[in-house]
Amino acid sequence: MSDNKNSTFSEPNATTPERDKPPAGIPALPPPASFDELVKTPRNRRYHNVPLPILDKTVMIRSLTDRELTTYQAETVDRERKFKAGKLEDANRRLIALCVVDPTSREPMFTAQRIGLLSDWDAADTAVLFDACTKHVGIDAEDIAELVRIRDSAKNFELARDD
Repeated sequence: MSDNKNSTFSEPNATTPERDKPPAGIPALPPPASFDELVKTPRNRRYHNVPLPILDKTVMIRSLTDRELTTYQAETVDRERKFKAGKLEDANRRLIALCVVDPTSREPMFTAQRIGLLSDWDAADTAVLFDACTKHVGIDAEDIAELVRIRDSAKNFELARDD
C-alpha cells in the first residue's frame, strides 16, 4: 500500500483479515501496543520555538506531562469548581512559566518566585506565548476563558447580593 520503506506503520499482509485493512489510500495504523511497551517507552518532551513580536526574540516552549498539566489545572479551581483566591488572575503567567525553557539546558526559565516578572512584559508577547503554550500542551484556551467568565459572574452575583 505504501511506497515508504521507512514507515513505522504496519502494512496489511496476506493473513490480515479484510475487515482490518484500511481503505485504499489511507495508511495503516501501527499495531496496538502492549502495556509493557507503553510503560517502558521513554517519555520525551516536545519542544517548539515561539517568536515574540515585541521583544523580537524567540523563546523555546516544552510540552507538559499529564501530572504537570493536572497540577496546573488543580491550582485554579477546587473540587466544587470554585476559584481559589488569587490563582486565576495569574493563570496565564503560570502556564507560560511552566512551558518556557532555556534552549540549552531545556530547564524551565521561570521559577515560582520569577513568575511575577512576566507581568511586566508587553501583553502582545505574553498573549502570543500563552496561545502557543495552550496549543502545544493541548489546553483549549476557551476552557480558561470560561473559567474567567464563571469567576466574573460569581463576583457580579456577590456584588449584587451585597447591595
